[in-house]
Amino acid sequence: MPTAPTSRRLPAVLAAIVFVGYVGVARGFANLYPFSTFEMYAATRTDGTSRIGARDVTGRVRSVAQYAHWSCDTPIRTEPAACFDAGGSTRAVPTLPYLDRVAFDVIATRRGDGPGRESVDVIRRIWEARAVGQGIAIRDCVLARCRARRISSNDAWVASDALPERRAAPSREVP
Repeated sequence: MPTAPTSRRLPAVLAAIVFVGYVGVARGFANLYPFSTFEMYAATRTDGTSRIGARDVTGRVRSVAQYAHWSCDTPIRTEPAACFDAGGSTRAVPTLPYLDRVAFDVIATRRGDGPGRESVDVIRRIWEARAVGQGIAIRDCVLARCRARRISSNDAWVASDALPERRAAPSREVP
């Protein structure tokens, strides 16, 4: 007499029950850890992103954390709608709010005067996907014109906060 096939199916049935139970609980609790529907990923734009950076007079973009002794002529425009899509669209550019807050906090906590300061633009660098095969559009939106002192990379606040080192070409500034 052959062995019952139910003993081989037991792990698959148990896994299915656990999965269905998890999905049911996640739907019931919405986003209560560890039961989550992961809405944060569903709501994220996938056609682009942006980061706050500091652009020097040569056009090189660095992390704001690589500067100190900030002073700006005008308040920094921190709202995401400060930069609109090319062509005057009213659709706000994609942002990562928690990274924006970190960058603006770095500037706010490192204000001051001091020797060796240079002209620096606080920018939002925007990367947007174009149609298939046309690459990525890179543009900069100036949020404020400031002066700051460049500190050594060893003094950088967070190494992973660095922006890509290459310049955007061509780059279109959005007023």
